[in-house]
Amino acid sequence: MSDKGEKPLNHASETAPEPDGLGTPDRLPDPVQKKLARLCGRFVTRLRRDRELAEAARGDPATFRAALVKVVRSLFPVQLVSEGRSIGDVLREQVKDWDRQDSYARYLASKGLRQAVKRRRREHRSTPGKSADKSAVQKGNNHSDAV
Repeated sequence: MSDKGEKPLNHASETAPEPDGLGTPDRLPDPVQKKLARLCGRFVTRLRRDRELAEAARGDPATFRAALVKVVRSLFPVQLVSEGRSIGDVLREQVKDWDRQDSYARYLASKGLRQAVKRRRREHRSTPGKSADKSAVQKGNNHSDAV
């Protein structure tokens, strides 16, 4: 409470959530937040049951967390583009200081996201039991990400 007589906020629903700098609110509505926490709890339980992942998490928790966050973040841009958002808008939202990146870095990130979307669509169209990579090799269009 400040000297200007402002009322303290008792509920998150009294005002709109503040953005976190990425164009998204820092907190979801309570029912959604609870559901997300419940699903994440189940996910953590499954991670702990997997011996290899559990050992990696115990061995170097910071590296494991960074890798997990990277994988989770990488899943969302492709979905956003698939839902009709532009590549540029998605990258502005997902990449910190996007507009401050040099033009070549922006080009590479855009190209990578475009390729990921194309790969996801190609895998989605492939027939069950047949790997999308095998069909690309058969057609002579093997544009893999391997360097």
